[in-house]
Amino acid sequence: MPTARFPTITPEALESLRSRIGKAVPRPEPYIEVATRDAIRHWAQGIGDRSPFWAEARVAPPTLLFAMDRIVSGYVGGLPGIHAMYGGTDFRWRRPIQEGDRVVGQSVLKDLVEKASAFAKRAIQQVYRTTFENQRGELVCEADSWCFRTERDTARERGKYAGLPDSGKMSRSGRHCPPCARAR
Repeated sequence: MPTARFPTITPEALESLRSRIGKAVPRPEPYIEVATRDAIRHWAQGIGDRSPFWAEARVAPPTLLFAMDRIVSGYVGGLPGIHAMYGGTDFRWRRPIQEGDRVVGQSVLKDLVEKASAFAKRAIQQVYRTTFENQRGELVCEADSWCFRTERDTARERGKYAGLPDSGKMSRSGRHCPPCARAR
């Protein structure tokens, strides 16, 4: 029985995505909409920052933006079925996120850059520009975030990581790697 194949990056799919450059991107519902005292405390503790600074200063750790906007944290559209790997975000801060701020991002697809890839032969770097404003219309931050889109089957067939030990996840056979088995 033949194995099902994932979609590939076709010239038509890439051109369709390219036609979205410079256009607004629909905003998925964020995980956090308002930087409440609880949201700030939970986020700081969740990232391992136990400093009392955030509560005392009544400001949020800057990375709270990852919970306030999903585009900036790697949520992308276009190229259905093509693997997306979060690559990074460059933030340009204008003011802190204060307790009580409702910060909303407006995103546009900024660029698509084709790159050679040892992992999957080629990768498409998908770059977004997100502008964040608070409830007073003040610019809080501008951010450029990107992910890399790769063909799943091409990556598997190239086998760049085939000789490496299991990462600790369950294998396709349903067995754990040796370190995981010892930990059980």
